[in-house]
Amino acid sequence: MSYNPEKPQFWQPFCLSGIREIKYGRTSRITHVGAFIRDLHGFDAREIVYPEYNEEDPLSEVLEGGGFACTYHLRTLRKIHTGMAVPIPCSIESGEPLDGQRHYRHSFVWRDGDNAMVDSWLSTLDDSGYPTSTVRVFKGYDEVDASDYGHAGGNTLLVLGEEEKLRRKFMKLGKGIEEFANRSKDNMPDFEPGFIARARLQRR
Repeated sequence: MSYNPEKPQFWQPFCLSGIREIKYGRTSRITHVGAFIRDLHGFDAREIVYPEYNEEDPLSEVLEGGGFACTYHLRTLRKIHTGMAVPIPCSIESGEPLDGQRHYRHSFVWRDGDNAMVDSWLSTLDDSGYPTSTVRVFKGYDEVDASDYGHAGGNTLLVLGEEEKLRRKFMKLGKGIEEFANRSKDNMPDFEPGFIARARLQRR
């Protein structure tokens, strides 16, 4: 995923929801929030997805799910690998998300030959409001050693750096993780021209 300015790798960002988790003493009930279409529009947004866009070697050729192939792939990963969906602790009384959300995820979906790859970075805010991040890498639906693919290529570093600047901007404005993670054409980091494929965002 190295960045070549002569032939930039394009991305088509969108977002997925987390899952609501209501705790009752020692037990908890997990409720998947929102219908499928709400999820696509950032309802309880917690996961920012950057699918690769490449006209010569389309990502869709190695994914199932038709027009929503990346969403289908990531939802299947959530079912197979526990802990992939970001939990959203909620109030017992109202079921509404609690303040002080600390977790969000950036997932990069890309193609390595005939394989669909996902690099998924879970970020956790510390007490001072700044994140530390850990990565899990998947080849198809199987988790692989992240060190086999490198922890972060040029594109990944560019995206995560600009995303963090956007998050800090939102934090200063008093906005939370859901507002930051809700991707739309009006809610994007300030990438250089040509870095983002706008087609998917134009439909939002």
